[in-house]
Parts: sequence; structure tokens; C-alpha cells
Amino acid sequence: MIKILLADDEYHVISHLANLLSQMEEFELNIISTCSGPEALALVASSRIDLAFLDINMPKVNGLMIADRLHRQWPDGQIIFLTAYEVFDYIYEANQYPGAIYLLKAEPDTKIRSVVYSCCEAILQKRRERAYLTDIQQKEKQLVLLQEQQLLREALRGNLSGDPAAFAREAALEIHFSLERDVWLMLMHVKKPGSAGASPVFWLDRMERLLGNLFCFSYVETQKGMLLWIFQEKEEIGAKEEAEKKEEAGGQQPSWFECLKDTMDAFLDVCAESGRQAVSLCLYREKAAWEQLPGVYQFLYDSYYRESMLASSSASAARVAGKEEEADRQEPSSLQASAALPRRLAAMKQALYQGSRDVFLTELLYCRQYCTSVKSRHHTGAVKLYFSIAVIYLDYIEHYGLEQRLSMEMALYPLYYINDFADWEQAFAYLKRLGETLFSIAGECSSDKARQMIAAIQKFVQGHLEDDLSLTVIANYVNYNESHVSRLFKRITGENLTEYITACRIARARQLLEQTDDTVQVISRKAGFHTSQYFSSAFRKSVGMSPNEYRAQGRGA
Repeated sequence: MIKILLADDEYHVISHLANLLSQMEEFELNIISTCSGPEALALVASSRIDLAFLDINMPKVNGLMIADRLHRQWPDGQIIFLTAYEVFDYIYEANQYPGAIYLLKAEPDTKIRSVVYSCCEAILQKRRERAYLTDIQQKEKQLVLLQEQQLLREALRGNLSGDPAAFAREAALEIHFSLERDVWLMLMHVKKPGSAGASPVFWLDRMERLLGNLFCFSYVETQKGMLLWIFQEKEEIGAKEEAEKKEEAGGQQPSWFECLKDTMDAFLDVCAESGRQAVSLCLYREKAAWEQLPGVYQFLYDSYYRESMLASSSASAARVAGKEEEADRQEPSSLQASAALPRRLAAMKQALYQGSRDVFLTELLYCRQYCTSVKSRHHTGAVKLYFSIAVIYLDYIEHYGLEQRLSMEMALYPLYYINDFADWEQAFAYLKRLGETLFSIAGECSSDKARQMIAAIQKFVQGHLEDDLSLTVIANYVNYNESHVSRLFKRITGENLTEYITACRIARARQLLEQTDDTVQVISRKAGFHTSQYFSSAFRKSVGMSPNEYRAQGRGA
């Protein structure tokens, strides 16, 4: 499809051009036209234009102004200037745009067809070249990925304990990493693969959006659904970034770990939005030498599965593992475990208020292990821990006014009376069930917020039918990204956002046709359609008749 814009303040000119171009069956053309310079400018700003016929001499916004916007926003767009005036200044200024063509309005149809044919051929050729280059780049990415994966498999087998660089040279591997510097490791479990995940570079493309300017990275699938990621800060930016971060941190060493940690949630969002994947991430908090990869991978693998019994089968989650976490997993009845409890409780409270289900249940499991290890239901430390958790629950319930809502789900009195439980296992089973109920209610509240956002979008659309209602504009209005808005609107309402906007504009047009004597052209503008031609087509498609037929029928003509 080639999108062509016709912009001329003389209606007979664009009408003739539209008719002429519609006869060119060699190409699939999408022709939009306008007699208004400002409207043409808006069309260029809101949608991609492949070829534009622009009248140089238009009031308010002339063709050169439109060309300037087109050239800046769509550099590949082809420009054809139209004018009835052979004025040198116009010709000179128009020729400042690369590849611009200058035509007089009096040119014969044969020449116009010839020029358009050449332009369309050039546009399609550029697309073919771009597609070819993209394909080459994808294949190059795949080739490098395969070589890096070979290296990582050898590293995980313990075959890089000698000289990793020598191994890479002997194997003739083309990789992005320095084998003389340590790396960061992250384990990723794809719990719910999406169709898009079939591409070998799917995950790399998504990580590139977030970290491509800071890190070299790659991954290898260690078993089905389990990916080990490797990260290494780029050498060319390392010194500069370290100096800047050190200055920002008051002389402290910069933390690439914090950078990776902060990226984890964003990566989960990107995966969810793009491919509907549910994934879990586990980042090792320290850098590792290449020969340490087998041990670190095993640690991450064991760490993930120690916590997986609490993880939702479909929810995404991110966590960090390292020596501190390993120390916390020692015998929970020890003094070390007891000392860790305040930190665990603080993390549990934070996770509850932030909606981090997996983190909350992980901390709850640790507390359960501590209490079950002491056996006695009357152990002072265990009793204190139970009631500390109860206070967290009660504060949360009071803060959000959930007591009445919870009463329909389960009893709250066990929070006050520990003797109702036969043992600690039973007590923590109750705490876990209560926690899951709270997260479930929080999910329902989130759904209510989503419906409120959809209602706000619908109100905004109905109040701005004459304005630009692109997905970008609407997403900015509700402060969400475009893909989230589009997906959420479809899920809540059952129709696409564009379909809803069109339906609202058609409804507005029907009202104007029934209640006013405005022309079809005026009504099309008031209803938010770019051109009367597009309005008539959309109206007929929706109502089954033209706007004029609809008006005549309504008035009994």
C-alpha cells in the first residue's frame, strides 16, 4: 500500500488528481486529499505519507511548510510540488528538498501518470531494499547469537577454565564479549511462552531497547523454558560511565548491578506487552569470572526452584540472589536467621503494599520455616513473629478499608487467637490463604481502575471528535503506553479503539445530518473525518447509504 496525500486549495485540482490516480491499477494506492493547508499539516503529523502532491501557493499554510514537516518526520517521503506560477523563488526553495519534483498544474495527464509511476516504483524499491537489509541484519544477529551460545555452553560445561580467549580464537568465534573481564548473570524462566517467542532474536531485541547502549549481552537456553543471560558493560563507555556514576555517588564506586536490577521490572513489562509471555528473572548480585559460570548457574537454578513452590504459574516476577540470600537460608532457628527476621518482615510489608505477590509469599515461607523449626507453639520468638505478621495484615486491611469485604471471604479472628491452630503449619497455612485473598482483592481493584481508565478514554473521545485522536494522543492523555491502552481497551470493551472512535464520529455525523443544514463537507470536518471522500465511504460502510441519502430519508424526501 502506497499512501498519497493531495493538498491543494483548489478542489477541482485535487478532484482531478484523485480520479487520475485511482485509475492506476498497477499499484495499491491509498489516496487522501484536502483543500486545507493546516489539515494537510495535521495529516502529515499523524500518519506516514509516502508521496505528497503539494500546492506551493496555499493560504495560511503553504506547500513548502508542509514539505518541511514531511521531510523532517518522514525523510523517505517523495514530494511533488504543484503550482500554476513559474516563480523562480518558489522553484529554488522547492528544490532544496532531496528528490523533490516540480510540476505545473497545466501538465498533461500522461506526464503526471509517468511521474507518479516512477515515484511509486522508487518507493517500492526502497521498501524492498530496506526489507533485504533488515533480513541481512537479522541473520547476522542470529549468527552471532549462535556463536555466543556455543561459547556459553562450553563455559557451563567447565571447558573455559584455562584460557577463554584462546578457546574463542581456536573455535573462530565472533563474539561481542571480552573474555578477560567478569560478567553478570541472570536466570530467566519462560513460564508461559507466547507465539512471538519462537524467534531466536526475540529476547535480544527486547533487551536491546533497555540496555543496548550500556551492555553487551546474550543468552543460552539451558533447558526448555530456562535461559541463562550474560551481561558485560561496554568497554567504550565504561570509563566515562564509571566516572559519572562515581561523581553522582559521592566518590563511591558505580553500581552496574543496580542498573541491571532496575531494568528487570521494565523487561518484564516489555515481554508482557509484546508477546504476552509470563517470565521469572533471578539476577546474581555479584560479577563472576568465566570459569565460575557453572557454579553460579547452579546456584541460580537451585535458588529459583527453592522459591518456585510459592510462585504463581502464570505471573511474572523478578528477584535477586547472592551470598547474602544463601546465608539467610541457613538453619532458620539459628541466631543468624533470627537476626534476619526484622528485614524479612520489612520486605514482606513492602511487597504487600506494592502488590508483589511472589516476593511476599517468599518472605512468608521463610517465616514459616523459622516457626516450624522451633516446634513449640509457645516459643516466644515464634509467637512474636506470628503477631508481627498479623499486625502487617491488620494495618493493610485498615488502610484500605477491607474488613467488610474480607468478612465475605474468610474469618479474621485467628489473627488475634493463635491457640486456635493445632501447630505452626496450620497457622501459616491460614496466613498464606489470607495473603492470597488480599492479593486477589487487590487484583479486582486494579480491574476497577482499568474500567475507570476506559471510561475516561471514552469521555475524552466523545469530547474531541474534531481533534486528532491518534493512539499516541489518547495514550498521553491517560499517561500509559500505546500498546497497553490499545490492548486494555479491546479487552474491556470487546472492540478496537479505532473502531470505537469511528463509531462515535459516525454517530455525531448522523446527528448533524438530522438536525442541521450543514453541507456534507462541513459535517465531515465537525465529525472528525479528514476528508469528505473518506467520510462518505466510512458512512456508507457503517449505515448502508450515503450521507445525502440518509438526510433525505430522514426528512421524508
